[in-house]
Amino acid sequence: MRTLEDWLSFIERQHPHSIALGLERVAEVFKRMQIRLQCPIITVGGTNGKGSTCAMLESILRAAGHRTGVYTSPHLVRYNERVRIAGAEVEDAALVAGFEAVEKARGDTPLTSRLTQALLIAPQSGDVLEASARPWYVTALQLSEPLHFGDYGGLPLKILWGLLDILTIVVLGSGLYLWLKRGAMEGRT
Repeated sequence: MRTLEDWLSFIERQHPHSIALGLERVAEVFKRMQIRLQCPIITVGGTNGKGSTCAMLESILRAAGHRTGVYTSPHLVRYNERVRIAGAEVEDAALVAGFEAVEKARGDTPLTSRLTQALLIAPQSGDVLEASARPWYVTALQLSEPLHFGDYGGLPLKILWGLLDILTIVVLGSGLYLWLKRGAMEGRT
């Protein structure tokens, strides 16, 4: 693969349908790549505000004279927006080189799996400190997953979801109409 678009298309096709819990696969590939991180790592998690928090931390650290690297997701226009080094988006060639290195080290090890287990990981060593059982609400959300049309359902499911939205509006509208009509008829008697 030669272009960033080729790599992104390839990566999108790698998403499995089975679930493999744990970070062992990623740790295995990381070890094969022989990466030695000599810098602090800040992981930002939560539901809302991760991008803003990362932007603020990046700004503070750069103002203090530190060199930063930031990965955020999703992007707005270009994939390159996700990866910044020293405040600048990484160029296509650097991303392609990175994808090639990971793919070479990956071999047959699958990396893309949906994780449904909460893990607490030590930032210094990368060791798993605690792994909790899957909460009941994650199981409930997984049961409703076919209705989630983010990256998994594609256009057909988006169309189905839109049609169900329209049907819901029609049912609610007709129910409201019948309720108002009934009230008007009762007012006449």
